[in-house]
This record gives sequence, structure tokens and C-alpha cells, in this order.
Amino acid sequence: MLHGVVQHRADADDRYVRSACSLDKRALREAGFNSIRWIHPSLSETGASVGDEDFWHNYLNCPHALLIEAKT
Repeated sequence: MLHGVVQHRADADDRYVRSACSLDKRALREAGFNSIRWIHPSLSETGASVGDEDFWHNYLNCPHALLIEAKT
């Protein structure tokens, strides 16, 4: 349903996210991954046509999934 409505951006600056990301990053590195990139949602043009930033605020600040791009 949200496909194409919310796009994603890397490097969220929230302190909690940074702390959790630090722990997850260490675990991913120990598992053999590198080039780890955290993906944080941002509002796309399609999403903006459905509702403004206030409409999407809760989802954008607490998304339903942790999105990570990691390569070995």
C-alpha cells in the first residue's frame, strides 16, 4: 500500500536510532557484512500528494520496519 508513497533516505539522525544502529552494525560486521547503510523513510512526491508531512509524521518517525543495505 505504501509502495511509491514513502521513499527512503540513509543516515537517520535520531539518537536512539544511532545507538541501535551502532549495536546492529557491530553484529552485522561480525556476521561478515560491510558497506552497511541504514535506510530511513522520507516523504516522496507521491506520498505528499496523499498527505502532508503532518499526515505522515508518525510513520516517518517510527516506521514499521528497519531497512538496511549491507554487502559482503
